[in-house]
Amino acid sequence: MSYIVAKYIWSPGSIALEQQRGNNRSDAEYAEKLTRRYLGTGIEILTVGNFNVHAEYKPVTYVNTREEFEREIEKMRLKETELNNFDELIRRVADKNDEALRKLIKYEEKNDDIQ
Repeated sequence: MSYIVAKYIWSPGSIALEQQRGNNRSDAEYAEKLTRRYLGTGIEILTVGNFNVHAEYKPVTYVNTREEFEREIEKMRLKETELNNFDELIRRVADKNDEALRKLIKYEEKNDDIQ
C-alpha cells in the first residue's frame, strides 16, 4: 500500500490518503498539483509506502477522500498561520519590553545624576 502524504515540516505527524489501485497516473498528477499549490508554505507533499521506514511522519492521520485530505491540509496551514501570528506577537511584546527597559534605565540614570 502506498499513500500520498502531507506534512507541515515544523510539526509532528502527517496526513495520509491511500493511493487508488491501478490509478498511478491520476495519483501522481494529484500529488504534483498539491506540491505546486503548497510550495513554499512549509507543507510537503510526498508518497510513502511504509510508515515504519519513515517514522518522522508519525503519528499519521488517515483520511478516505481527496476532499478530506485537502481540508486537513488547510487546517495545517491555519495552524502554521496561528504559529506565525504567535511568533509575531511574542516579537512585539519583546520589543515593547526592550523599549520599556530602555526608558527605565534612562530614568534611573537621570535620577542618579540628580542625587
